[in-house]
Amino acid sequence: MSNYKLIHLPADLPSIPQPVDPSAPQYTAPHEIAFLCWCAQHCPGNVLEIGCNYGRTTQALARTNPSKTVYAVDRTTISGLAPEQIGETPVFGLAGRLAWKEPNVALFNLPNGITPELISELKVGMVFIDGDHAYEGVKRDTDALLDADVRGLFVWHDYDILDNPDRKWIEVRRYVDTLSLSPLYVLENSTAACAWIARGTGPDFLGELVI
Repeated sequence: MSNYKLIHLPADLPSIPQPVDPSAPQYTAPHEIAFLCWCAQHCPGNVLEIGCNYGRTTQALARTNPSKTVYAVDRTTISGLAPEQIGETPVFGLAGRLAWKEPNVALFNLPNGITPELISELKVGMVFIDGDHAYEGVKRDTDALLDADVRGLFVWHDYDILDNPDRKWIEVRRYVDTLSLSPLYVLENSTAACAWIARGTGPDFLGELVI
């Protein structure tokens, strides 16, 4: 059984810039993107996005956090992906294209996703995990971060708390619950789940949003 705390949106959300191409696919809701940008503004260190697709969220993170580097990763293969997610894979060579011109974005298009070796020197303080939604895929991405000793705020997208039968193929929640994170925060009217990994002595600004 999941043990989480529901949180509301903060009152001081940043304004999200219009994407370079409004017709590009959108898999993260606008209020979720604003929430991610707000979290990044409150976290020390750079931002890592796993599963950037065409870069809509990447662009917003970069423009609302100009003093940080936003590292965005997507994979070039569909091997191992759930059939329902194959259509979300960006055309080869176009991953993150909406953020190509952002000066504080570094893009990685990798055949098999993120590795500990790649991220160990990035000085990341916040991670948005929105890549492979199969159990082993979520585990692989998260384990790579933990193996690289990434510390800070972890945000997993598509952590469903409503048990929608049409989304049974999404196994983010099943994996995240094995971590027994406490506290685990879930944004209301959203599928974003957040937890601190070795937060240290900094303020828990998410705790102030508990409903």
